[in-house]
Amino acid sequence: MRKRIKKYILTLLGLLCVDLGVMGAVLPVLPTTPFLLLALACFANSSPRFHHKLLNNRWFGAALQQWEAKRSITRTTKIQARHATSRTLSAPDGLIVSRRRREICQSEVRDSARGRLKFYPE
Repeated sequence: MRKRIKKYILTLLGLLCVDLGVMGAVLPVLPTTPFLLLALACFANSSPRFHHKLLNNRWFGAALQQWEAKRSITRTTKIQARHATSRTLSAPDGLIVSRRRREICQSEVRDSARGRLKFYPE
């Protein structure tokens, strides 16, 4: 009985994570990869059928197979994610009126792409 409940809960959690991951592919604020990796882990413990479907998905399957085989993502994927984040963070650039604030935001985007953050006084 307990195993059956655990299986249903993990399957529902996996489906929820897939939904959030797909929404994250469209919405720039929501991450895709962590939700799909969590869904993959949930399905591995609950539903071999959904696990197989997720691994063989046309859009996300290759990256998930890479993760399952080597526990890493490719450098190309990391670079694409970094560029997408930079574009998302710099999108409101035209909305910032103050020149100083615009420079600070541009600097933060560059530094976050390099893995560094600076703190500026108000």
